[in-house]
Amino acid sequence: MDKLEQSPLRAAMLQNAPVVVAANAEDEARQLLEAAAEVEHALLVQYLYAAFSVQNASARKTLINIAVQEMSHLIAVQNLLLFLGANPYFERQDVSPDPELDPFPFELLGYKDKGTLERFVLAEMPVLKTLEEEDQEVIKNIQTRIDPDGKFNRVGVLYGRIYWLFQTTSQAEGPWKDVSNIGDIGQLTPWHISNFKGADSVLKTQASRDETGPRLGSGTDTGEIWWQDYSREGAFRTIDTREAALLAIYEIAVQGEGLAETAEPATDSHFHIFFNALKKHDGLDPDEFNVVPANPGLAKVPGRTEITDPLAVALCRLFDNRYQIMLVSLTAALLCGRTEVAENTQRQNRVYWAFFEMKHSLLTIASKIILQPCKAGGHNADLCAAPIFDLGDVDLTSKLQALEEESRRLHIRAKELTLSLKAFGFGVNDDFLEKIEKTDHERYPDI
Repeated sequence: MDKLEQSPLRAAMLQNAPVVVAANAEDEARQLLEAAAEVEHALLVQYLYAAFSVQNASARKTLINIAVQEMSHLIAVQNLLLFLGANPYFERQDVSPDPELDPFPFELLGYKDKGTLERFVLAEMPVLKTLEEEDQEVIKNIQTRIDPDGKFNRVGVLYGRIYWLFQTTSQAEGPWKDVSNIGDIGQLTPWHISNFKGADSVLKTQASRDETGPRLGSGTDTGEIWWQDYSREGAFRTIDTREAALLAIYEIAVQGEGLAETAEPATDSHFHIFFNALKKHDGLDPDEFNVVPANPGLAKVPGRTEITDPLAVALCRLFDNRYQIMLVSLTAALLCGRTEVAENTQRQNRVYWAFFEMKHSLLTIASKIILQPCKAGGHNADLCAAPIFDLGDVDLTSKLQALEEESRRLHIRAKELTLSLKAFGFGVNDDFLEKIEKTDHERYPDI
């Protein structure tokens, strides 16, 4: 058996190697970790959008669970960046698309379209020869139809290369033994990280289960402030050594694609979950779907579906505002240190804010948007509105003061948007706007 046959990662890497121009191993690792952050961010948004489009409780729960796990991966990638000595990074792949690294072009598509699931399967899939012959034929058929040129990139190869960079040598090291088989792939420089400039970040800025403070929905109780990321067993850990970094990268790869080898088949990987869901898709009741637009937007742009219902437009703008507040809050939290009391209080507040937006604002507003028609004068049963996840001009800078100014700007905008919704008479019999206003006033009493 030759090296190609015994190495699934090598076979995948030869098809789509993640190549970037870098000055050294540290620079390449930073670029690839930022690319991984963009991908994780984009995938969780696309999974959530698909979840909003389905009414079937089981399918919806599956998609939301995977999206939560992707958020865990995204936070774990931030810890790896901080350990490397870089800044936290929450951009999304469609902001600076790279066809050499992105799994597929960013699109918001409904679950009713079977092609949505097929895209997810191709992005997360392992090497074909590791699957049963019958399943291989299914995958080949999908590839022929939607990716005939082989342009979809497996997320697993990105993490495989990152793992290689974090090793000390080209020999097998840590749990992902297969990585040692990619060292002689020509277009990849055989270097490794020699120094982790952010080694002390584990006690200063990394997200950690050791952090305690006020928790969303817990009244006056305190507990792990990042605990939401573990609720669905998403791969996540703090990074204090090279060995811990290798383990974190391996765990993300195992949970995502099943491309990394495990003692037992990774039947709970995202690939296997999506592939099993794909097999059951035809059995879903057509009435259990919300008919959502493909790539919704608020302007007439080629390739996007314009939302024109006035109330839906107002709700979408509020959704985007809260989404942007969440990202600014997460970025600021990971820039605040944990050693000084005042700064740590600010950090804990920003974590609390971020999870309020994730677990309350975004899910609640999304449920309201889906009830509205996409088009003015239309009916939501024919084509409903859906969240846009627009990043707008939000500035996710690495400067803490600038992030605070951005946060204030977004909260001023939130006040304007809630007032515009009230002008429609919206929220009269629902306290969700009142809850947002109360929360924002507690954050910025002078706004």
